[in-house]
Amino acid sequence: MKNPPHLVALNSIRQLFHFVSYMEVTVIFRAIVFLVIFFNCFIAAAQSDEFNSRKLGNQWSWIRENPVNWLFTSTELEIRTEAGALEGTSYNNVKNILLQDAPAGTFRFETKLLFYPDSMFHNAGLIYYIDDDNYIRVSRGMYGTSTNGVWMEFEVNASPIMTTVNDITAPVVYLRLSRTNDTVFAATYSLDGVTWRLIGQETLHFPKRMARIGLQAANGYGILATPKSIPARFDYFRFAVTGVEDHLAPQPSTSRIIGNYPNPFTATTTILYSVKRSGIATLEIVDGYGRVVRALTKDFKTPGTYTRTFTDTGLPTGTYFARLKTTDGITVRPLLLLK
Repeated sequence: MKNPPHLVALNSIRQLFHFVSYMEVTVIFRAIVFLVIFFNCFIAAAQSDEFNSRKLGNQWSWIRENPVNWLFTSTELEIRTEAGALEGTSYNNVKNILLQDAPAGTFRFETKLLFYPDSMFHNAGLIYYIDDDNYIRVSRGMYGTSTNGVWMEFEVNASPIMTTVNDITAPVVYLRLSRTNDTVFAATYSLDGVTWRLIGQETLHFPKRMARIGLQAANGYGILATPKSIPARFDYFRFAVTGVEDHLAPQPSTSRIIGNYPNPFTATTTILYSVKRSGIATLEIVDGYGRVVRALTKDFKTPGTYTRTFTDTGLPTGTYFARLKTTDGITVRPLLLLK
């Protein structure tokens, strides 16, 4: 016996309702799974690590890994320095850069570092990395023979600049880098993990590509790299989306070497630099060993922008450094002399 037409229609509607409901549940379930996976990936990309588990989490990856020169102690990650640098386009070969993805927006990351630099260009610390020509390094180390301290070094499109704080000889130092609104970067250090002091603060416009954050250690570059490998022991890597809460006292912009033109140069180049606070400003040219080869000026300067011409007189081809010393600290910028 056939069902009446109205019952056939009702059953068809019920079947359609069940089918639609099943499809809705399936879509919702798949969306939830996707969101969970996405959320977990995001969390992994911004994760602290106390380095107590004796293995790296899935959030980490290496640039130019050399497994012989890194290991875990009982409570620390140890990366041994070896020859390598990030310097313009000439030296892009630092090994064992350990990185994880950074999110957008405002955040900070820090480490506690045990490190005994004793030779020229030994350095270790934090890195904010887009590629070998676009990065920030916040390091403890030796620069030349006269600078033993902490520094903020950065390149934007392969143009390196360094700001240093000298005479920091403590073997344990805390390093921190914060980013605000994607462009404002502040590097700070502490000797006790409580009181933080500014190394440098810069507004930088990096290429719009994925940034990564992490740790690195190196010996320096080229023939100037010390062959002595020493351990850099990282007690932890900590990340927080709270960079605006660093509670630093307002800091003036630091004095700096803006650039030199032309660079490379064959005989003469003009160095442009700025002074932010009144005081004695010393501008000199040093070689890769930190030895002064030309003293350009040592005068009292008021805040402003200045230029100074450097003319080669008998120096061999190579990389030299313009070094500016002011009450803010020391800023270094490389110059390439060609003949």
